[in-house]
Amino acid sequence: MIILLLILLILSCSPERDNIYDPKSKYYKNTGNLFGYVLDSKERKIKDAEITIFGEKNKNLFITKTDTNGFFQFINIPLDSYLINISKENYQKLSFSKKINNYQIETLYLRLNPLPYLKNCQLRSYYEERFILPESLSLNINCEIFDENLKEVYLLLPTNDTFYLSHLKNQIYERTITAERVNYNFDDLVGKSFLIYLVSNFSDTLIYQTPPLIRIIRELPEPISPINGEVTSFKPTLIFSQPPLYFSYTYFIKVYYLLNNRFPILCYQDSLIPKNDTIVLISDSLIDGLYLWRVGVKDEYGNKALSKEALFEVVSKKLCWKEKP
Repeated sequence: MIILLLILLILSCSPERDNIYDPKSKYYKNTGNLFGYVLDSKERKIKDAEITIFGEKNKNLFITKTDTNGFFQFINIPLDSYLINISKENYQKLSFSKKINNYQIETLYLRLNPLPYLKNCQLRSYYEERFILPESLSLNINCEIFDENLKEVYLLLPTNDTFYLSHLKNQIYERTITAERVNYNFDDLVGKSFLIYLVSNFSDTLIYQTPPLIRIIRELPEPISPINGEVTSFKPTLIFSQPPLYFSYTYFIKVYYLLNNRFPILCYQDSLIPKNDTIVLISDSLIDGLYLWRVGVKDEYGNKALSKEALFEVVSKKLCWKEKP
């Protein structure tokens, strides 16, 4: 009995050389594994999210990306406390620290919040179309924005003027800025880009640059006939000059009826007139009265400009016959 106790005592004092948890064992592993999935706030799997881990003690750096299922793994990495960063374009970054232990079996489920981003942007200059004059030279900004978690969006001009964009429909945001709203000559903005600021619900601010404003059209066609209150038929023919422009463009016509000879109301318009057609026949019948007309130019990017006003009068044949002596 005494001999058996001695044998047990000797065994209990000897190192456990085959114990995988014993650092002195030849089977002991000083590395660990890290597994995980990256999802968004709606549980959608995120592909190609980048995961970087940096050892706080050993300064080891490891980088990988998620697969199509949002899965990532680090196999046999040195035991350490790691600073972990997860990033993906148009998503909010995530950072945290985690200690890697040997024989650790754990799967992380990490979530990134989608951020708004600018998908498309158009910048145009044109005369704002109104049914009642006067019209004003304006700048129009039209943006397509992925607006999940979008709080607000605004435009910053090189003049440091700030204008908030309004939600038009779906993911379209828009703002029209008249020349009267800016203490700056719009001509000086040609060739310049503006800045779009997207502010997320998480207070992230993302800055995008618009395409440059291509042109403000100053060389304009001029009305030739009828002008200065000339009397015409109820289907007048409008004639205008051809400006010396060296880019692709079309004409458009706008005719206003002067209600009570004072209030101009848009009553006829014709668009997409080829640039070589400077004679236009109005197809609609106009009632007797005074009219204003203008001819405009529109380029392939949507920039518009309008000529000065010309005045004519429509007098029916019956009225003309009565006025004869």
